[in-house]
Amino acid sequence: MPIYHIVLFKLKQGITPGQISEFVGAAKSMVGKIPGLLSLESNVPHHSTAHRGQGFNMGLVAVLEKADDIKVYAEHPAHIECVAGLSSILILIPRNHPAHIECVAGLSSILILIPIPGSDLF
Repeated sequence: MPIYHIVLFKLKQGITPGQISEFVGAAKSMVGKIPGLLSLESNVPHHSTAHRGQGFNMGLVAVLEKADDIKVYAEHPAHIECVAGLSSILILIPRNHPAHIECVAGLSSILILIPIPGSDLF
């Protein structure tokens, strides 16, 4: 059964459509490089639903072949490189930030949370 890895992002103010397109291209380029990563889509919300985004204004859905592929994906150099590039366009919340701790505490009962090696993020 496929695994759907869903991530919501908050873009920094002033990010251009070109910067978003560059990130989406880099993210999609991981398909074929990371074993088990079947597909990846990322974009901003449709204007008709953006008002319900609770401040999140970009999302990503990665489809992985099986649960064991989550760790492979998280630790793969292509993913680590892609995550490193996110800091220029996204508001990143460190793991030790109270908002992150509260969010993870609620999610850990239903999700497998795998830290990104060499990063302070999940």
